[in-house]
Amino acid sequence: MIVGGPGRFFSADGYDKLKRFGFHIYGFIDGYSRFVTQTYCGVDNKTALAPLVMYLRMIRRLGRIPRLIRADKGVETALIAWAHYTLRKAIRDAQYTERVAEAQKLVVEPPEPLAPLRFEEVFFWGPSTRNVRIERWWRSLADSSLREYLYFFESLANDGWYSEVTPDRIAMRYVYMEMLRVRIAGFVSVHNSHRIRKQPTRQHYLPTGKPRQLYEYASVPDLHEPLHYPTLAWLEGLVQGFDIDRYLPKDIEELCARICLEFGYSAEYMQRMTLGKDPCTRVDLYPHKRIYLYLRERLRKIHGQVKGFLAEQPTPRDGMKLIEERIKATIPPEVEGVMHASLTGAEVLFPLQPIENGDNNDEEIDKGDTGNNDEWDDDGLMWEWLE
Repeated sequence: MIVGGPGRFFSADGYDKLKRFGFHIYGFIDGYSRFVTQTYCGVDNKTALAPLVMYLRMIRRLGRIPRLIRADKGVETALIAWAHYTLRKAIRDAQYTERVAEAQKLVVEPPEPLAPLRFEEVFFWGPSTRNVRIERWWRSLADSSLREYLYFFESLANDGWYSEVTPDRIAMRYVYMEMLRVRIAGFVSVHNSHRIRKQPTRQHYLPTGKPRQLYEYASVPDLHEPLHYPTLAWLEGLVQGFDIDRYLPKDIEELCARICLEFGYSAEYMQRMTLGKDPCTRVDLYPHKRIYLYLRERLRKIHGQVKGFLAEQPTPRDGMKLIEERIKATIPPEVEGVMHASLTGAEVLFPLQPIENGDNNDEEIDKGDTGNNDEWDDDGLMWEWLE
């Protein structure tokens, strides 16, 4: 796929191979530079609200928006699609309003009315196995970091030390969530700073260089769209109160901290732990497994003695319904003036109706999976120059 520059499209998708152990991962990557713009590791990437919060955080930090987002059509992408359409239409209408005002000021003919903004200009839905930019990055992340965790967690399950029950998931998240987050953040930093080597057969469309430099200091046009800050602030207000970073209820987290402290390990010590082994002795560098097994045993006893006491971090359900209710409650004038069409559904109905596409959205694909190397970089738009 040929991409004209940074910001032309972002790929978004989730990684679910650690889902059964209580860890949900999601990410965005720029299609031109391969610069990873946002990642998330928490307890929820399959309800619409969590990816929406991730998206809004990313846009606020970047201060601009991509023209197009590419994702699979699942329940978790509907609100991202709606929010992205809302922001794209907001700046488009605001810029048109400015041009009309300028024409009136100069007493010249006003510009032609805008054609309706088509949804396919803003969001591209398709099977995740064709979402190659982010899928290729998941494979790199798995090879360098996540597969080590997956094999370790699977060994716990195979030895009978992990089941998909509340005490085990709580212990797993308390011991390993921060370790995973640090590992993923470290790999993102390395990836964004590494050099993409030259590939002679693909040099006409695959840029060479470091992703961060290709994204922030590209020698080609920056294809992002400007950001309409009043609309962004309004969208952020719609998700206010949803904490996607917390992975345990506060009282349960404090309980786990007390149990581990009784075992001799403070929360500060556990934040420094990693999954690595001594290269000579092959012994774990940190006693994370002993801590997990002790915490799991204690939590299971508590769970058996007091039914219902242990609770996992709740995840928001009916996200589209909640957002729709908040939209009806308040639409500020500065947003309503530029967003009337998309808010009332002139082009895109709200809530968007997602569908489960049934494909494995974290499938690690390689060139051999397609049977055709020419399709490896195809996102369904292989012959189109996106500019």
